[in-house]
Amino acid sequence: MKRLITIVIIFTYVSVFSQTFMHEVGVFIGPVSTQTDYGERGDFKSNTRNIGPSVGLTHTLSFYNGRSYLEENLRMRTEFSYASTNLKYYGIYVDPTDTSLAANQLRGMKGKTQYSNIGVQFELNAINIQKRRGDINFYGTVGGMYSMGSSTVSSTLGNVNVTGILPIFLTDDIDEYRNAKFDTFAMTAGFGVNFDLGRNSRIFAEYRNQFFFSDWVDGLNAKNFEPNKKNDAAAQLSFGIAFYLGR
Repeated sequence: MKRLITIVIIFTYVSVFSQTFMHEVGVFIGPVSTQTDYGERGDFKSNTRNIGPSVGLTHTLSFYNGRSYLEENLRMRTEFSYASTNLKYYGIYVDPTDTSLAANQLRGMKGKTQYSNIGVQFELNAINIQKRRGDINFYGTVGGMYSMGSSTVSSTLGNVNVTGILPIFLTDDIDEYRNAKFDTFAMTAGFGVNFDLGRNSRIFAEYRNQFFFSDWVDGLNAKNFEPNKKNDAAAQLSFGIAFYLGR
């Protein structure tokens, strides 16, 4: 139901206002770092090694013959994208010198999350986007996504449902790990740069953070373990191309 409502809102908005907008379609690809309960939040190795691919399609609207600052510099972008990441523990809790049971359990854990996003982002450019003169144009972006996907939790030590395979902070309460589907909303914020190739196309590079409203994107929710109480997030670097379609 959430997915249906989101799709209806997006396409209703586009249909109502499309008569006064210029249209673009684009594609992008790049790496995404999924920041979850696998490793402590902010740990460098967790952020740089729990990385997977991301790919997406975009449809962008900008004002036709805009006269105000916002009309001349603002784009509204709808996006459908897919991301996937294989997950492992890194950092101080799995230091090779630590031979404790808990460290061995964490080293044995592995997971996977894969999800699709659909949503809207607003892109505010530094200079007029209507002139398309081959300029380098920096921008900031903010928006919202509806994300849906699935996650798996496993271990090289054996079946995760067997006592002693997972560390105690994932088994001392009910419902702290799942192999299941999920859906959630998310906020996004980022920045990027556009370069016009001419009047018909542009290339872009963008860094974006995605803040999920859920801690189940990775299949883990360690309620009683302080380092892992935050909701999941993702950091994405994208490279893409967009083509102008006209009014």
